[in-house]
Amino acid sequence: MVRPHVVGFLDEMIRSDKNVRVEEVPVPANFPPTRVGDLRLRSPDYILLALREEDGAWVFNPKVDHVIQAGNTIIAMANPSGRAQLKAHLIEKMS
Repeated sequence: MVRPHVVGFLDEMIRSDKNVRVEEVPVPANFPPTRVGDLRLRSPDYILLALREEDGAWVFNPKVDHVIQAGNTIIAMANPSGRAQLKAHLIEKMS
């Protein structure tokens, strides 16, 4: 194996009782353009990995000054609770 630790990690992720998966969370249509740092996307239940922008561009490990906006998709490693938290956080930012 070329990357045994990566394979081991992915295998553990799938088999773990923590139910961690790579998830995608679409940014809602009415979401105001917001810097990543202003969203305070920190939780033990998810990790922000990347953003898929509306034009199809990928932004891996987005910096705090990168702007998230409607039409983007957030890619995160999360358990079910973390995915729900992330969605709720985006909805809360809209109000």
